[in-house]
Amino acid sequence: MFLKEVNGKLYGVGSYFLGKTIPELFIQIIGPLLLGSITYWMIGLNDTNATHPLLFLFISIVTSLAGGGMGLALGTLVPDG
Repeated sequence: MFLKEVNGKLYGVGSYFLGKTIPELFIQIIGPLLLGSITYWMIGLNDTNATHPLLFLFISIVTSLAGGGMGLALGTLVPDG
């Protein structure tokens, strides 16, 4: 379907990529934020320093983005069929 739409000059590859990636970024950022902000306090991690929870959330978000990137890369390597 993508190839038909690009060949029909409906949009370019860059606009398709941005249109697909930007909504996924919000999901990949909001999920770890919600999960991390709940679980950090539930498991009793060190909360004496204000930067520790922020660092935990940052690492959770970066891990989620890296996993999504690896999934997309692996999806391009696997042949259809």
